[in-house]
Amino acid sequence: MRWLVLLAALAGCDRVFGLGDPYEDARSPAGSDGAGPGDGRGLDGSDKATALIASFPFDNNYTDAVSQTDAICSSMLGSGCAFGSSHNAAGSSASFDGATCVTFQIPARPPAITIAMWVNATSGATEAVLTRPGFNDPTWLLEEDNDSVYFKSGTASVTGTPGPTATSWHAIAVTVGPGGSVAYLDGVERGSGAGITISYISDTAYIGCDGSTSSLDNFHGLLDNVEIYDGILSVAEIQAIP
Repeated sequence: MRWLVLLAALAGCDRVFGLGDPYEDARSPAGSDGAGPGDGRGLDGSDKATALIASFPFDNNYTDAVSQTDAICSSMLGSGCAFGSSHNAAGSSASFDGATCVTFQIPARPPAITIAMWVNATSGATEAVLTRPGFNDPTWLLEEDNDSVYFKSGTASVTGTPGPTATSWHAIAVTVGPGGSVAYLDGVERGSGAGITISYISDTAYIGCDGSTSSLDNFHGLLDNVEIYDGILSVAEIQAIP
């Protein structure tokens, strides 16, 4: 009986003091140690669960699904925002024409991140799909072309080859952190590197444009389910992202 009373008291403390976070439990993926979602353990076995800090499903709006804050769809050359065909039968995707990008804020500044998205590029040119601005050039950026998936922060980078072929849907992802970085295409590791430090100057981020003083590398095509996590996802977790 004493054990039952103690367990009831602990459950009450959890509800009162917020020791469990239902929202984080629902959004945090399972840890790589085999424990399930919401167990409070991170993907690296630490005590911090990896959280989704930005999510753009692009289901007929440009709203950040995590913070519920409207993103700004900016038209640099007078072009409007549009939506196209999704990578699957449900929902939609965002259409980028090299003159449009989505601007949003990520106040979190984690030392390790995972970026994942679906890409359907119009051509095989080198184009930026997600960037954070710096002074003259991006603080960091993720680019794609026929030859590679490429992430750069400062002078360090990781490249995965080959890249996504044009006019077809592909899943691209990068996991980036001081312990090592990996580039993925369609859930398969395509390249790895080390020594990348995630630097931050601004909380602003762009989807679909290169974030520099030039717009030559802005993206042309469709993007869907853009997600950013504040830690390193496992291969299985990357493959499970819809």
